[in-house]
Amino acid sequence: MEPLLILLKKGILDFSSLAVAMGVCFLCLYLLAPLAKKVGLIDKPNNRKMHTGHVPLIGGIAMFLGLFFALLTLNISLQPYRAFIFGCALMVIIGLLDDFHELSAKLRLVGQLMAAAGMVFWGGTVLSSLGQLFFNGDVLLCGLAIPFTLFATVGLINSVNIIDGLDGLAGAISFVQLAYLFILARATGMHDTVLVLSLVMGVLSIFLIFNFPWKKNILARVFMGDAGSLWLGFIFAWFTINISQHSLIVHPVYMLWIMGVPLFDTGFVLLYRLLKGNSPFEADRNHLHHFLLQYFSARTTTLYMMGFSIILGGVGLFSYMKQLDQSWCFSAFILLFSLYFLMATYSRRRRRVLKNR
Repeated sequence: MEPLLILLKKGILDFSSLAVAMGVCFLCLYLLAPLAKKVGLIDKPNNRKMHTGHVPLIGGIAMFLGLFFALLTLNISLQPYRAFIFGCALMVIIGLLDDFHELSAKLRLVGQLMAAAGMVFWGGTVLSSLGQLFFNGDVLLCGLAIPFTLFATVGLINSVNIIDGLDGLAGAISFVQLAYLFILARATGMHDTVLVLSLVMGVLSIFLIFNFPWKKNILARVFMGDAGSLWLGFIFAWFTINISQHSLIVHPVYMLWIMGVPLFDTGFVLLYRLLKGNSPFEADRNHLHHFLLQYFSARTTTLYMMGFSIILGGVGLFSYMKQLDQSWCFSAFILLFSLYFLMATYSRRRRRVLKNR
C-alpha cells in the first residue's frame, strides 16, 4: 500500500476528515477515561480476564464518535450510509449497555439482528451470491439471501468480540483486515468506500496507541469493550458484503481468507462447545489466544496472531490479484480450518489429561 502522504496528495484520502476522525477519537479517549471510572464503565479482572486494575471501557464509543463526526465532513453523499450509521450506533449502544451490566445472550442477539436487518432492508446490502464454491457455477442464494445475510452478519459481529481477549489483539487484527479491505476497495474503484475505511482505520490507530502492548510490561490504558468489538464486527459485515457483491472480481471466498483469524477462532469455539454439549454462548478458555498463552507471553501471543492474520489476509489478496479458482480457494480454506480444528481439539484433550494426572 502506498504511503499515507502519497495517498493524501493524490486525493485518495481526505486529510481534513481523517484529522477530524483521529482528533475526536483522541479527545474522547483522553477526556472520557476519568468519567468512565466514576460511573463504573470499567473492566475488572476476574478468573477469565488476565489484566490488572480497573480499565475504562471507552474505546468503542470514542472510535464511533470519531468516525461519526468525520463522516459529516466528507464531501460525499451520506444517503447510502444511513443504514451503516444506524447499525454502528445500535451496536455501540448495545455494547455499552452490556459493558455497564452484562445483557442476556438473547437481548444481544436481538440487537444484532436489528442492525443486520437495517443493513439488509434499509441499506440494501445483501449477500446474494457466494461465488463458485463447488466447481459447478455460482452459488446463488435466491430466496435464502436475506436469512443467510442476517446469519452471516451476526456471525461476523460476534467474531470480533470472541477474539477480544488480550491487550491490542482485536484492534491489531482488525486493523490488518481493514487494510486489506482498503486495498481491495481502492483496486476496484470504490472511492466512497475507500474514504470511509480510511476513517475507520484512523480512529482504530488512535485507539491502538492506548491499547496495544508496544513494549513489555506496558499495560493497556483503555479497552474497546463490547461497544467497540460489536461496532467493528458490524463494519466488517457491511464492507465485506458490499465489496464482494458490488465487484465482479472480488469474490466472497477471498473475504473468508481476509477474515480468517476471527472466523477460525469463532468456528472452532462454537463447534467445540456444541460437541461438548455446552451452550454456544457459554464463555470458556478454549480460544486460540488461550492456547498460545501456555507457551508465550501475552504480547508475543498478540504479535503471533497478528502475523497469522497478515498471512491469511495475504492469501486472500494474492488470490484476488491472480484471480485464483474460487472452488480451490474455498477447498483450501476448509482444509486449513479442519486441520486447525483437529490440532486444537487434540491439544485441549491432551491438556485435560495432563491436568488430571
